Amino acid sequence: MNELRGVACGLLLLASAAACAPGGGASTALQCAREEPALDSEARLRELDLLAHHGPIIPTERQLDGIRQFVISGGHLGWCHDRFRDNDIRRTGPLVPIQSRTDSTVADTALGTHARVRVYYSDAVVDWLRNGRQGPIPDGAMIVKEMYPGLPGAMDERVDGWAVMVRDSQASHDGWLWYLYYRPGNVPYKLPFESGQYGMSFCIACHASADRESTFAFVGNLTSKDVTTFVELPGRPGAPGDRPPDGAHGRLAETFLSRAAELVQEAPNSLEKDLFPWLLYRPLHTPRKHLNGFPELFDVPGIEELARREPRTLPMDAAYDHVPPAADSGEARPFVTASVCSGCHEAADLLNGTNPEMTVAVGEHSFDKLQFPLALDDPKLAALTPYGEWSGSLMSVSARDPVFRAQLESEMANYPAHAGDTESFCFGCHAPMGQRTFPHLEDKLDNSYQIPDDIDPDRNAEAALFGALSRDGVSCAVCHHIADENLGTPASFNGRFVTGPATELYGPYQHVKTMPMQAGLGIEPLHGAHLAESGLCGTCHMVKAPVADDEEIDSAHEQTTYLEWRNSDYADVSAADARTCQDCHMPTTNPLSPAGAEPTRAQIANIEDSSFPHSANRRSSHDLDAEVRTGYRRHTLVGINLFTLSFFQQFPRALGSNTFYPVRAMSAVVSPKALAMEEMTRLAQRDTARLEIAGVESADDTLRITVRIANLAGHKFPTGVGFRRAFVTAELSSDDGARVWCSGCSNGLGVITDGRGEPLPSELPRHSNAFEPYHAVITGEDQAQIYESRHVNAGGRLTTSFLELDREVKDTRLLPKGWDPAAYPDYEMNPVGRPIADPPHVETFVYAVPLAVARRASKLSLTLNYQALPPYYLIDRVALLGRERGSEKFPESQRLLHLLSHLDLEGDSAARAIRGWKLEIARAEQTLGW
Repeated sequence: MNELRGVACGLLLLASAAACAPGGGASTALQCAREEPALDSEARLRELDLLAHHGPIIPTERQLDGIRQFVISGGHLGWCHDRFRDNDIRRTGPLVPIQSRTDSTVADTALGTHARVRVYYSDAVVDWLRNGRQGPIPDGAMIVKEMYPGLPGAMDERVDGWAVMVRDSQASHDGWLWYLYYRPGNVPYKLPFESGQYGMSFCIACHASADRESTFAFVGNLTSKDVTTFVELPGRPGAPGDRPPDGAHGRLAETFLSRAAELVQEAPNSLEKDLFPWLLYRPLHTPRKHLNGFPELFDVPGIEELARREPRTLPMDAAYDHVPPAADSGEARPFVTASVCSGCHEAADLLNGTNPEMTVAVGEHSFDKLQFPLALDDPKLAALTPYGEWSGSLMSVSARDPVFRAQLESEMANYPAHAGDTESFCFGCHAPMGQRTFPHLEDKLDNSYQIPDDIDPDRNAEAALFGALSRDGVSCAVCHHIADENLGTPASFNGRFVTGPATELYGPYQHVKTMPMQAGLGIEPLHGAHLAESGLCGTCHMVKAPVADDEEIDSAHEQTTYLEWRNSDYADVSAADARTCQDCHMPTTNPLSPAGAEPTRAQIANIEDSSFPHSANRRSSHDLDAEVRTGYRRHTLVGINLFTLSFFQQFPRALGSNTFYPVRAMSAVVSPKALAMEEMTRLAQRDTARLEIAGVESADDTLRITVRIANLAGHKFPTGVGFRRAFVTAELSSDDGARVWCSGCSNGLGVITDGRGEPLPSELPRHSNAFEPYHAVITGEDQAQIYESRHVNAGGRLTTSFLELDREVKDTRLLPKGWDPAAYPDYEMNPVGRPIADPPHVETFVYAVPLAVARRASKLSLTLNYQALPPYYLIDRVALLGRERGSEKFPESQRLLHLLSHLDLEGDSAARAIRGWKLEIARAEQTLGW
């Protein structure tokens, strides 16, 4: 159960289903309805000692247990409570006719966040209400909301669960510990539900709209004054749909309870231990139980035994990667995790009967071209939300990326004298929030060459904060906290961006509503035009790494993507085809519209505004009602690295990265990691490169095939880290499909082979120290056209270590349109080993096939393939395991080995798009009419 402590939305299967439904004791002649105390509530609260005192990011198990037992035993029953309607149970919204999504039936639905409630207030809250809601609510005060399901008279009046607020002004800016509990037997699924968190974004998304103290508590409700209820029906945009009449809180619980009921028989071990990860971290696509062929590539003793060994799992993000704003919002904590942003900038089902903002109907849209299912359920909506799409991108898992972790582990193991500097250097872009908040901890918390994964704030609160911030990767607050200073200049490269004050975040819009974010987070959203500039991306996509042998001897560029874009026509703002990084990687169109061309249109936040049923003490519509934006930028933030994303789809538990985050609109929303796979494939096959057969002619007993490839990207292709590569497969086949001749063919593991199926020397560089040169003319099956960058170390050996990039011996990558070879001479970005074409972005070369061989073929096929993780690179990444047997010393390498060895590359899975460990970018075919 320790694993579930402080979980954003967890399940607790209690041994006892006992719960106490409060009775309706007679009210006294006080200014509020107060029942005779059944218990000494104030004394009980003192005993519970619920306050955090030091403000850890995760409530302790003792705190959650104390609140649960307090409400179950009726510790609040002696307090004043609301007087309203039937049996003092009030609806929180009107009944409105809602048409079902699936048929034409119309039924009255309770439009509101909660269904029916009775709210109790501790004496400190009552005193605050009687004082006109003036001044702060004292720490230790509590509000207990009993929640009742269904419509009046439709069900019995047993309480379904409790929503509790415990005042703790020292824990987070909003000043509350939020707690939600649904008792056993509350719905037919019979399973309890518990959630407890400081700064819980699902709650704050509504409660930040209150005029003060994050509560709408109204003194009139204590005195039976029904003067503020449902003065008008809301006009919330978005298509309505069938929803259970239990309010948003009920739907949040129902999402997990219903899924739990379906999975009870499937859960592998003890339900109490495994149900939470089983629900939130269930693979979108099932990995292989038995080893695939990858271990055969790795020259490591006992490799199969190591590959079968279960890796150490990373902390679950939904449980542990949550850092709300500090109570003082000071410089000591300049960043918050994305979970804090998720309540308002995700598809949160806050209002019963409507679809959340920024969701679009899936309708008849089919993802069949990827040939894998979207999600565990039948999704009806796609969430084009900032948080949702970011969470499906590799930006969100940059610090959990098993490839990055294995690379970092090997760099630090091979060069221990530089370990601290190396970790700091890499964290600057992969884990910037932890690195910048606690720079003094980088080389102290963990000596096993991994990002610190401490999750126990009682043992070390600073370490837990550092780990949570680090694991959140390139989070919302990273980019939106960057100030407009030095962007696009060398001073900002290598992740050396300048951040603004902790109380400010920057976005692309003017005239935004600032009050909800200021009230809930203590942060003011400000206009920052620089958020739309490519220089913002250049801070981490221009990287010059130190080169070390026994000592640092030089430095070399690990990637130059930003300056590659600068050295292209796309950077010319006056040109018709000018495009920024954001234009390609943050599209403004709805992908489910015809041809994906319809612009996005919605508010960019889900909050409680004037479209909700009227509530007392809510800010004015002027403070809350956000402008509807047309063409808002989606946070897809994807490249075409389907390879790494497949790890997160098939091994979410091992990597601690959930496939379904609790605040999403029930289970009707497509998993963001599935939507990201679609976006990656779209980008790869539509906007990356064009391949064509420019000519086929025979002369001098030779069939000459001219190939033309145009780079459509705004930078080199491939770009980024040097080990990415593309290669061309040219295949001649007979009428029956038999292969007659092939250059650039590959086996099932993506290893490029010759005509006999043997790996080319370039594929096993540790044995051959050879790379495949550029070919203007390819004359044999033992030659292949590979577009890549290769380096050697100071000893002349080919290397994939970033600390050994002594000299580039090959760079044949495709150039972008408008490349100027004289630009940026200090950055050595021109091709190595091949000439610059005219125009630079169009590559032409020839296959020369013996005519006697070619005449046996009837079909010519050309394919441009991409590999984000070539096999030769993966061989290097697991090489540490051959140094010392066992996985304990090198856990990151062992984890990557296990994932690679069990990845499903063949079945109906996400990885099917990269079957054969290659992604098809473009294809051309021609019939040979002999």
